Amino acid sequence: MKKQFVLVVLSLLFVAPGSAFALFGFGAHGGLDMYSVDSDSESFTLDYGVEASLVREEIGQPIAFGGHFYVDALPVIDLELSVDVAVRKYHITYERKTLAGLLDDEKSEDATFGRIGVYATIRKDLFTFPPIVNTVALYAGGGVGMHLVTPIMCEAFLVDNIKSPEDQLDVDDIIEKATRVGGHALVGVRIKPPMIPVALGVEAKYTMMSEGDYEEPSVFPTVYGKVSFDF
Repeated sequence: MKKQFVLVVLSLLFVAPGSAFALFGFGAHGGLDMYSVDSDSESFTLDYGVEASLVREEIGQPIAFGGHFYVDALPVIDLELSVDVAVRKYHITYERKTLAGLLDDEKSEDATFGRIGVYATIRKDLFTFPPIVNTVALYAGGGVGMHLVTPIMCEAFLVDNIKSPEDQLDVDDIIEKATRVGGHALVGVRIKPPMIPVALGVEAKYTMMSEGDYEEPSVFPTVYGKVSFDF
C-alpha cells in the first residue's frame, strides 16, 4: 500500500497540470537600488546676483519595492508588467543672502529622492531543473520602461528655481517630477515547488534611462527578492 501511495504521489508531481507552467501570476518584490549619490557642499550665485549655499548629505541605496503581473501561457517566452518604487530621505542645509549680504532664507530639513518605474519585460527561461517539473529556473529578459524621477537638490536645481527674492525653497512643493524613458535587462532565479501555486525568486535588474538635469542617476542596478502566486 505504501509503495502504491508513493507511486501515485510521484505521478502527480511529474504529470499534474500546472506543475511546470502557469497561465499567469502576480506578486510583490522588494530590495535595493544599488547606487549612491555623493554628498555635496557648495556656494554659488543665484541669477539675480545674491549668494547662496547648499550642504547635502550622501544619498545611499534607496529602498525599492513594487508589484508585478506576468503571463506564462506563451510557449517560449513570458511577458511581465511591473512597477517599482524607490525612495530615500537625505538632509540638506540651504542658505540665501540678501543683496546687502544679510541672511534672507535658511532651511535645514529632509528632502526625498524618489522614483517610480513602470516596466514591460520579455523573459525566457535559460535553464530549468529537474526535467518536466522544472522546480528551479534560471531566466533572463529585457524590455522598456517609463520613469518618474525627482530631481536631486544641487546648485543647478536651485539656480533654475530661485529666480527672485520672492521665490522660496519649499522642499515639498518645489521639487517637480520629470518623465523619462529607458530600457532594462535582468537575470534571475525562480524556485517553484510542484503542486504549490507559490514561486520564490531573486532577481537583478539593470536600468538605463535618459539623462536627468539635476544629478539623478541614469543607469543603476536593482537587486530584490520576489514572491509570486501562479494560476
